[in-house]
Amino acid sequence: LPLTPNGKLDRKALPAPELGSYLSQEYEAPQGEIEEILAGIWKELLRVERVGRHDNFFELGGHSLLAVVVLNRLRNKGMHVSLASLFRHSTIASLAESILLGGDRQLSDRGVVTMREHGSEIPLFLVHEFTGDVFPLFPLSRHLRNGVPVYGLQMGEDSRLESLEALAGQHIENIRKIQPAGPYRLAGHSLGGVLAYEIARQLAGDGEGVEFLGLIDSYCPTADLGLPRTVSIHQALLMYVELTVPDLEPERWAVLRAAKDVDQALAQCKLIKLLPDELGLAELDRWAKNSSAMMTMVANYRPWPLSVPTCLINAEGHMGDRGWRTLLGDNLHIEATPGTHYGMIQAPQVAGLAQAISLALVPA
Repeated sequence: LPLTPNGKLDRKALPAPELGSYLSQEYEAPQGEIEEILAGIWKELLRVERVGRHDNFFELGGHSLLAVVVLNRLRNKGMHVSLASLFRHSTIASLAESILLGGDRQLSDRGVVTMREHGSEIPLFLVHEFTGDVFPLFPLSRHLRNGVPVYGLQMGEDSRLESLEALAGQHIENIRKIQPAGPYRLAGHSLGGVLAYEIARQLAGDGEGVEFLGLIDSYCPTADLGLPRTVSIHQALLMYVELTVPDLEPERWAVLRAAKDVDQALAQCKLIKLLPDELGLAELDRWAKNSSAMMTMVANYRPWPLSVPTCLINAEGHMGDRGWRTLLGDNLHIEATPGTHYGMIQAPQVAGLAQAISLALVPA
């Protein structure tokens, strides 16, 4: 894909797309009432001309906030689907079948989200962002090499937020439900990398093997990083845009940043079709509270040294150890991939990040 000099997608240089350019499978029309309902909702929210029964919601541009709208619309039609179920059954055909069978009652909206169930290798657990959501890492899970099952760790309403150590301990309880014993593989982006480090430390302290720890553009919190302790709903909205639309045009960014309050910024997001009209502030309020908790916990956290194989993958142009060398010593390996801090986890740059992780997962 054509890129600008700073590594972002150059939209103006893209050719006019044909329908087949964005469909992940050969088109097959929806079958039955439920598939027709799902296709209608997806077409409107994702602004595509048609949706086939094997097309993937997230590959067509879906994300967690749009997923909330999908679930609300289905609920209004008497179909109760969880976020975790939508994540696991992200095609029209698969989700419709799940609804007909009564849904995945064993799945929770919180805890562990199945991102890729099949594979013969040791699973990789991806740790959620500062928002508490693992959905921004969905593109990464899709680009990792075949054979690696991928699970996402999600912050829940009952999450232990008194300290990073307590939150890590809760995630370990959920990890063990999927994989009772090591060796384990973990990775996290930004503040999620710090949480992944503490999860690895506790697992190692319990005598479990950790064969891979991925720190994706993460700074070591050995000193005050200047993190805000409180994140407003307005700031959460801007964070959402950075996480999901890293190549938003500068003039539109200027309008969003100039908004006097969150209501005005939300209205602008809807005006330029970044968000659907019916989306309110409840989900952004959850992001704001989670972000405030994460930043406070990381600011108060001081990590202990650790002896596990660790790969620090920096955004392009940053090759320093980000403060991790003093804790990890020779266990630390440093890579760099194209993209900015947020852009590296989104297409097209995420392919390079996935390749770096895939190579690091190959046994020596």
